[in-house]
Amino acid sequence: MAGRYAKAPLVYMTAHIKTTSLPSLTTDQWAIAEQAMVKCGLPESVSGELQEVQLSLPSETNQEPTSTVNTVSRHGFFSLDRTNALILDPKGIEWRTTAYSRYDSLCHKFEEVIESLCGAVDAYKFIPAQELSLSYADIVAPAEGRSLSDYFAEGDSVLPLSMLKGAENDLQTLGHVQVNRIVEPDKRIFISLEELPTIEGKPSRFLPQSMSELDTNFSMPLNLQEDWTNIPSDHYALLTTQAALLTNTQLQDLRFRDACEPIHNLTRDTFKGLINRAVCDVDWKYIVDDSQGEKHGS
Repeated sequence: MAGRYAKAPLVYMTAHIKTTSLPSLTTDQWAIAEQAMVKCGLPESVSGELQEVQLSLPSETNQEPTSTVNTVSRHGFFSLDRTNALILDPKGIEWRTTAYSRYDSLCHKFEEVIESLCGAVDAYKFIPAQELSLSYADIVAPAEGRSLSDYFAEGDSVLPLSMLKGAENDLQTLGHVQVNRIVEPDKRIFISLEELPTIEGKPSRFLPQSMSELDTNFSMPLNLQEDWTNIPSDHYALLTTQAALLTNTQLQDLRFRDACEPIHNLTRDTFKGLINRAVCDVDWKYIVDDSQGEKHGS
């Protein structure tokens, strides 16, 4: 029977559709799109720009690489409490949430928003999706009487700092390991595990750099647990799980939930394989849930 963690460690989740270049919209089209997003529960519209650095490799071996800086325009549509957002950039559409509950619910909402967007801007229907991805960020913080290794199936061996000896008296230590798996020609999964120091009992960072938002206008409040204000350990873990699937489907034909089922299962099984269920089920309060989906990795 399905279940979920009442105190899930998940703090942030994104679902992303990589596309070909999104078309430029007129002022009238943006107005219609904004109205459609209001109907979807995303009434706050935000625009911004980011500087993106692109590195070009030389054609000759004796030449130096060159870099160019491009300005990337983005548009965001946020819920009133800013826990859910749709982000549009020139080559992608992303759903962001800091209030993730169930995979089915997230997919239903994302599909609703995509359908409304295509209804508002007819050209969006014909934009091909090229890659679909799901990304999860979890904070694993030891409870009183636990060590960080207790939460992982392989114990100390998976923690980045386990290779260090004699570092007990260091002012500060941190470590990072990454694994990229090409599971099939069109399917991959990326796992990142950071072992980070606590500062006065609190996490020193809540999100991986790859998922951190640089523009404060696009910021979202994280759903942080009260236990994380007084972590009885010098270190905690920041776990990132991201799976992606190649596709070639026009947005009007894309069924996001069905298309992402293989990578959804991959992230869920990978997460479950990493953690020590005997400890996590107790500390994160695993409960049986008759409804579909689980709080994390589902």
